[in-house]
Amino acid sequence: MDEETYETSQGDTWDNIALELYGKESYADWLMQNNFWCLDVLVFPEGMVLNAPPLPVSTASGDEEAEGDEDPYAEADEDEEEA
Repeated sequence: MDEETYETSQGDTWDNIALELYGKESYADWLMQNNFWCLDVLVFPEGMVLNAPPLPVSTASGDEEAEGDEDPYAEADEDEEEA
């Protein structure tokens, strides 16, 4: 199997595949963007082959937070402390 593909096991889901391949469940959207042909699948059967390309450099480097990883309450917490 090519290193840019992933063969599913019975019961796999988008988020657990992303966790296994990329280390974070939040990268499930990256998998979905690259496998639009099977977006209707929630729980995979065994043997489906998905595209699993490397993450874009900006999110794979770890130097920057990926979009959606920031704490949505951080600013609100800081405002409360000042009050």
